[in-house]
Amino acid sequence: QFGCARNTVRLWLRRWQDGDDSFQNHSRRPHHQPACTPPKIEQAVVAARKKAPCFGARRLVDMFVLPVGKGAAHRILRDHQLTRRRQRKHKRKADLRKIKAAHAPLTHLQMDTKYLNDIPHYWPQMQAQGLPRFQYTIRDEATGALFVSYSSELSKTCATLALSRLLDHLKAHGLDPSLVEVRTDLGSEFDGDTVHYRPDGFHGSLLASGARHRFNPPARPNANADVESSHATIEAEFFDLETFHGTRHFLASVTTYQHFFNFARKNRSRSDQTPAQLLAHNAPHLDPRILLLPPLLLDPLMGQDLSRPPGKQAGEKARRLKLGIDVHWAQYVVVAQYDDASPRPARRFTPESFVEWVKARLGDAQEVNSCYEAGAFDYVLHRRQEALGVRNMVVRPRNWDQYGKKVKTDQRDALALCGMLDRYLAGNTETLCVIRVPSESEERSRGQTRQRDSLVSDRGRMSNRGLSTARYYGYDLPKDGGGRWRSSVWRRSCPNTFTRPWPAGTRSCWRSTIKSRH
Repeated sequence: QFGCARNTVRLWLRRWQDGDDSFQNHSRRPHHQPACTPPKIEQAVVAARKKAPCFGARRLVDMFVLPVGKGAAHRILRDHQLTRRRQRKHKRKADLRKIKAAHAPLTHLQMDTKYLNDIPHYWPQMQAQGLPRFQYTIRDEATGALFVSYSSELSKTCATLALSRLLDHLKAHGLDPSLVEVRTDLGSEFDGDTVHYRPDGFHGSLLASGARHRFNPPARPNANADVESSHATIEAEFFDLETFHGTRHFLASVTTYQHFFNFARKNRSRSDQTPAQLLAHNAPHLDPRILLLPPLLLDPLMGQDLSRPPGKQAGEKARRLKLGIDVHWAQYVVVAQYDDASPRPARRFTPESFVEWVKARLGDAQEVNSCYEAGAFDYVLHRRQEALGVRNMVVRPRNWDQYGKKVKTDQRDALALCGMLDRYLAGNTETLCVIRVPSESEERSRGQTRQRDSLVSDRGRMSNRGLSTARYYGYDLPKDGGGRWRSSVWRRSCPNTFTRPWPAGTRSCWRSTIKSRH
């Protein structure tokens, strides 16, 4: 009668008898699933993912020893919307894994520099605790082993120290440096912009050790794919997760992570094995302790440290600390220089944190000198500096772009102030024009006079604007601004005020504003 199957009619009838009169499709999911993941295990997978959001399903199961399969873990993450959509590559790169695997371990190294001052979670800690700003990374192509060093400056000296330290370590464990080839980009720290190589430069020191140096082609970051990928990995797995409590704690934490990377972290692109396993399989004659070279801060090796003077480790004090300060309302940009050493990189402080930082630096030098340009923020900073025992100078503002490069930044201004202060203290008093700082009583008295002059000037401008408005409508007012806005003068000058098209609202506004001074 209805032109449909009997089973369909029975289904509709059964639903109607059960009180369900809807014709929507119902789920065919079975009511009992013996193989379903228990909620307790599902919660453990979600908790592990939230603890390490950088790990995928496969690595979560391996690292947290979860009693669930990788497919089930991925399904749980997908159901809780904890997966990240992978970005599709517009062009498939050449697969060089077999070529790299054929190399002897620790003979083909890739080296690069990672900027740490653009990591949101790490940057506030770096600013507050004086942590390093740059990471010098060296990675082996065959095993994927990682070796890192840190510094507060980007220079050839730091790059040379980091690589020489690793080459000496490899030589001490029986590896001939003549078998080592190091690949770098064309960065200035790797002598990429050098025309005539110096023996003490990066390239010259590398060749003197017996190793080979090879530059990557320009604009080809995939030539250093291994070290570049390690930068993304260490940022997600270390810098985005860890919180540090000083330089010593930072070194201990990064040493632990490097050992984890070399001995425990499996690499899917290398047969799902760790660098230590690949080293033991491909070079059993090498001691596994060759992968235990700990990270190091390179600044003390150069006699420089971002937060302490060169001789602090030996219990000595610097003779003089010089601070160039570029002052703003919400932050101070400071460049420090100890004695005749090179100026340190610029640092940013809030006004409160800068005072605390200066207190900590008082014990590093016998004398602390500073200077900043006079501006709109009075002499509050000068008086704070003097109260701490700092010899501060307020100098006349000037254009610090001496060579006309048309580049003006807070860091450049602070560096120029620090350099001029160094020359001023050395005896060249023409470099800075020092301003006499008035006493607080003199400043208050002078401030009242200046404020009155400013108000009188404003009153004159408003009076002239009112005269201009009156003439615009065909009226003329006396040139004497003092009595111009009195009612008698107004009636005498403009007898037909209410009959001519003069806007009464405009007139009353100017009269009431300027008349208020009488």
